[in-house]
Amino acid sequence: MTPVCRSLAAAACVLWLSAVAFGQPPATPAVSAGPFSNPYGRSFQWLANPQVQEELKLTDDQWDKIKQAQEEMSKKMRELYRSKDIGERDPRKREQAIREKTRALSDEAEDKARAILRKEQAERLKQIIWQTQMSRGSPEILDVLLDKELSADLGLSDEQRDHLRRKQAAVFEENRGKVREFYRQLYAKTRETLFAELTADQRKKLEARLGPNYEFKPEAGRKSVSGPAGKEAKPKK
Repeated sequence: MTPVCRSLAAAACVLWLSAVAFGQPPATPAVSAGPFSNPYGRSFQWLANPQVQEELKLTDDQWDKIKQAQEEMSKKMRELYRSKDIGERDPRKREQAIREKTRALSDEAEDKARAILRKEQAERLKQIIWQTQMSRGSPEILDVLLDKELSADLGLSDEQRDHLRRKQAAVFEENRGKVREFYRQLYAKTRETLFAELTADQRKKLEARLGPNYEFKPEAGRKSVSGPAGKEAKPKK
């Protein structure tokens, strides 16, 4: 894959292409666009969802305007992909150029969405996005709390922001450990449920074939480039 293709793939992996975002959207839109902004606009992404459309009571006229705006943004995306910035040889300059252009397109798309929605619809859409985002884990909850508009409304101090970031990191690690333990117990229960279907003789033979118990630890495995027992393999002379 060429550097240009890799850059396009990096951007495309966080974007909603028109056939997805305005054709048959997933049940719940992606909340975060990662390092690249969504040039179709976060609002349009959510407005493509039938459940959101029903909640906001979009009119036929509004939906026609949404589709028209989508077509305009799709055209500008195609122009971006054909621009000279995509062919920039320096990967850092290329990434920066794509990021700046997609951010500008995202801002433009959001302006278009606000112009189509009534004030109460725009506010309700914002609430839907925030609530859904906060149901997806501690990083997303923090993103909502530190949202520029919401944090200003809450009057969060810089000290509170820093404390929230530290607390989120600690909670994330704690929850990750709980998730690992949950799945360990779940897998153990599943294994015993299936093993219960075997006769005592079959279980004895299975244990013999599996050999002594071994617990694989991915974290330990990452310490080694190659070679046994965490030692780097020596190059051949």
